Amino acid sequence: MSTQSEKLAEVGLRHQLAIHPLRVLNPIKANIFYVPVYEFVSITLGSMPTCSRQVPPQLLSSHSSRMVHAAAALRNSSHWQRCFGCDHIFASSFTDSPKSRIQSRMQPLSEVLKCATAGRYKARSGGGCQTEVPYGTNYHGVQRYEAAPEADRPLLVSFFGSLDVCCSGAGIRCAMGDILATVLGQTDVLILPSVRFSNMTDIFASQRRTFANTCSGRALRMIERASNASHAAEMRRVWLGSVATASEHSESQILVSQRAGYSMARSIFCLIPPGDNFISSRLYSAIGAGCLPVILHTTILHAAAFSSLVNYTAFAVIVPADAFLRDPGSLVPMLRSMPAPEVRQRQRALAAARPHLLFDVMNGTAAAAHFLEMAVTRCFPQMGNCGMRQRGNGIVHNTRVTTHNTRINKVGTNAGLSLYQPPTKRAA
Repeated sequence: MSTQSEKLAEVGLRHQLAIHPLRVLNPIKANIFYVPVYEFVSITLGSMPTCSRQVPPQLLSSHSSRMVHAAAALRNSSHWQRCFGCDHIFASSFTDSPKSRIQSRMQPLSEVLKCATAGRYKARSGGGCQTEVPYGTNYHGVQRYEAAPEADRPLLVSFFGSLDVCCSGAGIRCAMGDILATVLGQTDVLILPSVRFSNMTDIFASQRRTFANTCSGRALRMIERASNASHAAEMRRVWLGSVATASEHSESQILVSQRAGYSMARSIFCLIPPGDNFISSRLYSAIGAGCLPVILHTTILHAAAFSSLVNYTAFAVIVPADAFLRDPGSLVPMLRSMPAPEVRQRQRALAAARPHLLFDVMNGTAAAAHFLEMAVTRCFPQMGNCGMRQRGNGIVHNTRVTTHNTRINKVGTNAGLSLYQPPTKRAA
């Protein structure tokens, strides 16, 4: 359990592949090789000199050392050597930034995996082949839903997050502040903006200003006009209690994560606007908590994991960005007017789709199967060519590439594929 669970998609994926019906313990029988990298975990742990496990010391010294030794192990693998890893897969939902790219974070392992298929939170152009996988979900929401999937949902709609973002979602996030002024007194609507600060100095400074020139400040001024100054001041105090700081594992962040997850599990609808990127973990956390996503930009739908295999529109409410921006205040009344039979139909569709979209839920092997299928159909032929280029004029096992054209949506039934990952001590 972590407040940074969104960056840990490979943990759930590793669990689902371990129990997958296509898994084999004999690598000679395998068509697909899974490489468990655990990139974010390794970086977060860094040096582990006090670890009591009996492991080689070089694996405890640093993240960089672990990547070096993982690269060496792969290079020495006869299965990797066959086509330079063209039938290998790995995943990481650790996000990139201008100063931190997966290629540099995983060096030299990333160089060894240049012909492998990467599962990422969004597919990018460039070297290698990538396919979308879901972010990790909010553990608290998933746990609450799976404990009582038919529990009452006293909240109509909820949203936790910042109104002030850059890039893709700036306009929509700012317009979400308009909703706040129209739902005053509606106790079944919970919209709690968080405030972004880089350090505590910024927080204390903010308490002496009125969020000037921010969308949060604009929303507070709208609330003050719709109610009174004291109510706006109370809202400001509550927002400052939902601060998003650079300290990702603070007690306050744990409480915010818990509240967000529990609120999703208590809500019928969850607002899914774009943020700094179109796609975020919020979509998958809502699905994990059984909350119907209200997607406020059609690009989110196209960027979502496995959208070519799973019908999101069966359960998600899709609101085009221009329609929302024209009249943000009409969104909640529209959701409130949805007939109960339609709500229930969407909830049943979400429950059916959930294990096909998320790795960290019960029966998530279906989602893992979708990752395998996307890798095989979208990437393996291209990566087979990558292996050929790496070998020069040598011959790669073409049977490995052609077999991969078999679709595997019916996992374990005449699929023609098998998956290998190193057995754990328990399985050995």
